[in-house]
Amino acid sequence: MNGSAFQRFNHPKGSKQAPPEPKSRMGPEMMMLISIRGKKNIPARVLLDSGYATPIASQKQIEEHNVPFVSRNEQEEIQNFAEDTVDDCGWCYTFPITCQHGNHSSKETFKIGRMEESRNVMLQYW
Repeated sequence: MNGSAFQRFNHPKGSKQAPPEPKSRMGPEMMMLISIRGKKNIPARVLLDSGYATPIASQKQIEEHNVPFVSRNEQEEIQNFAEDTVDDCGWCYTFPITCQHGNHSSKETFKIGRMEESRNVMLQYW
């Protein structure tokens, strides 16, 4: 396109401007405290995403805090939203980790994978 990105658009009569762009974001993020086998209250940035089928923990966070985990002989297939296999996830999962926010807590095992630097954990529900 030359010039403005809005050279052509189907608009209601009398409107000469495009509407504002749709807002997008990854989903709600929050800080939680996680506890792992004797290590308590480790701050973690958590993305709550109902589109995920399983909780996932950051490989970097797992290594940094020496979290015990189980390795599989074969990868359990994890797919992204486009149904592509996520290559670096599904080989390992953690022993139970407690996640806490305020008065609510739950104990979960997590699949381990690489994540963006800003996140430590992804939860599909909470």
